[in-house]
Amino acid sequence: MSNEALQHFANATISADDLLKRYKIACDLKQSVYPESIENAIRQWATNIGAPNVPIKFVTNIEDMKEAARTAKDAWAAKDAWDAWVTKDARAAWATRAAKDARAAWATRAAGDAWDAWAAKDAWAAKDAWAARAAWAAKDLTYLSTTVIGADKDRALFQKWLPIFEAFEAGAFALWIGDNTFYVAVIPSIVKVDDQRRLHCEDGPAFAWLNDIKDYYWHGVNVPESWIMNRSSLTAEIALSQSNIELRRAACDILGWEAILKNLKAITVDRDDDPQIGELLEAKLPGEDRDFITARYLRVRCGTGRVFAVCVPPTTKTALDAQAWMLGLPTGKFLPPEVRT
Repeated sequence: MSNEALQHFANATISADDLLKRYKIACDLKQSVYPESIENAIRQWATNIGAPNVPIKFVTNIEDMKEAARTAKDAWAAKDAWDAWVTKDARAAWATRAAKDARAAWATRAAGDAWDAWAAKDAWAAKDAWAARAAWAAKDLTYLSTTVIGADKDRALFQKWLPIFEAFEAGAFALWIGDNTFYVAVIPSIVKVDDQRRLHCEDGPAFAWLNDIKDYYWHGVNVPESWIMNRSSLTAEIALSQSNIELRRAACDILGWEAILKNLKAITVDRDDDPQIGELLEAKLPGEDRDFITARYLRVRCGTGRVFAVCVPPTTKTALDAQAWMLGLPTGKFLPPEVRT
C-alpha cells in the first residue's frame, strides 16, 4: 500500500471524538510551529477546493497583514471567492453538535482569548484603524477546523477540510484568501490571562503576535507598556488624570491604593480596633469636567499581613458596613470574628 493510501486509510478511521481531543490541545496554543507543515497542509486544502498552485505567503508583521486584508477584500468584491469555496455542505458541518462542541472548547481556551485580543480592540483603533479591519478580514483557523469535526460522517467533506485542521495543529492561526495568494499567520507567541480569563500580565505583554505586536493588559484593560515595564514612571497624578474610568482604575490598581490614598490625603471616616476589619477612608477623585467625585475605601489587613484598600459604596458609614458589603451581606449583618459562634 502506498504512503498516500496509508494516509487516506488512517484519516478514514479518525473519529470526531479523537479530533475533538486533538482540537482542545491545539486550542491552548502551546504547540510548536512548523511552517513547512503549515504550507503543505494549506497547499493540499487549496488543491481540494479547486485552487491548486496558489502561492502561500506567511504574514509576519502588521504591514503584511494590511496587504493580506486588501488583497482579500479585492478578491471578495471581484468574485465572492470565499462563498464560492466554502460550500453549503461545509456550513452544514459547522451546524452539527460535534462542531458546536468544538467551538465551545475553543471559547474556553487560549485561542478564544487570543482571537478576542486582536480582532478590533480599542487598542487597535488607537494604533491603526486599518490594522483592526485587517484583523477582522482574516479567517480564523480555530473556527474553520471545526468543519472537519462536524464532517465526521461525510468522508468526502472530511478529506477536503482535514488539511485545515492539520495546519492549525502545526501552528497556523489566521488565513486571508486573496485572488492569487493565500496569506497565513501563525499562533500568537504570548497569551496570558487572569483567573477570570481576562488578558493580564504583571511583568510583560499579555498578548504578543507576529513580529511587531505586543499589547499590555491589566485584568482585561489595555494599558501603556510603560505602566508594566517601567512601574516607576506611573505616578498617582498620572493615574488619577486618566479620563477613561477603566484605565484610571487599572492605573490605580497597578500603583497600589495605599500610594493613591496617601497622595489624595484621604481622611478617616471610621476605624475599627481590629486591623482585619479595617479603616474606612474618604477621598476626592478627579471626575469629568474638572469636578470631583467623593469615594470611600476600606483599608484592611488580610490574614497574610498584606495591607490593601478596596473601593466601597460612597454611602458606607463604618468599617463593619464595608466588610458586610464586600461579603454581600446586608448592612449590620457582618459579625466580627470575636463574636461569631
